[in-house]
Order: sequence, then structure tokens, then C-alpha cells
Amino acid sequence: MDKVKSGKLSKKLMNSGKDNNKAVLNLIIGLVLNGTVLYYLYLLHQESCECSNIWEKQYVLYFTVAIMIISTLNTLSHDLKHNMLYKVVLFIVTMGSIVNIYALYNYVNKMKQEKCLCATQTHDQLFLYLRIYNIFQIVGLVLSICMFVYLLFLLSRK
Repeated sequence: MDKVKSGKLSKKLMNSGKDNNKAVLNLIIGLVLNGTVLYYLYLLHQESCECSNIWEKQYVLYFTVAIMIISTLNTLSHDLKHNMLYKVVLFIVTMGSIVNIYALYNYVNKMKQEKCLCATQTHDQLFLYLRIYNIFQIVGLVLSICMFVYLLFLLSRK
């Protein structure tokens, strides 16, 4: 009987280790992606790129820093997920993420339309990364909304 209990316990511990590895990997990927955005914005600040100083840039900067901190705390502390404050913060972050996608989209388009050379040509590879990153964010948002609507549809049928 003890072997059965210890076997279940060891499987549970092994599975939590796999989940931990996935969480750490997701954190590293997120930090690299967001770190690249911060690096681009830092370069623009260092060059005093005046044409890029719009509210969208500021929002993306502060939100990116906040997301990096919240993601790190979320990965490091497993007990938070059952806390009501965590759920409120998660809701706020979700709403902030939608605004961030909008702000990044506007920022990229304004820099292109206004031909802000220090933002689009000086660091053209990073600007391209920003555009591609934003496209993936938009696709992810659309897919999430579709999945949410589909789940609501399935729940309403029961």
C-alpha cells in the first residue's frame, strides 16, 4: 500500500517538475522577446529620437517592464495562483495587454507613416522585429477571442 502511495507521489512530483521546466522556459522566452523590445526603445532614447516620442512608446515601455516583473514573480511563486489578488492582477494584465497590442500597432504604423528615420531605418532590423512581434500578438489575441467564443458556445449548449 505504501508503494502505491509513494508511486503516486513520485509521479506527481515528476509532473510538477515538467510543469516547472515549461514555466521557466516560457519565462526565458518572454524575457528575451520583451527584452528585445526594451533594447529597441532604449536605443531610440539614447539617440534622442524626437519623432518617436509619442504616448504609445511610453505605454509599451512601462507595460513591457511591468510584464517582465509580473511574469518573473508568477513563475517563481506557485502559491499565488489560488489568491484572489492574483486573479485581479491577471485580469488587469490581460486588459493592459490588449491596450499594449493596440499601442504597439499604432506606434509601428505612426513611425512608418511619419517617416521617422531614427525609429525605422537606423535600427531597421529591430523595427522589423517589432512589426513581426506585433503581428504575432494580434494573431494570438484573435485566436484567444475565437477560442473564448467557442468555449462559450459549447457551454451554452449544455
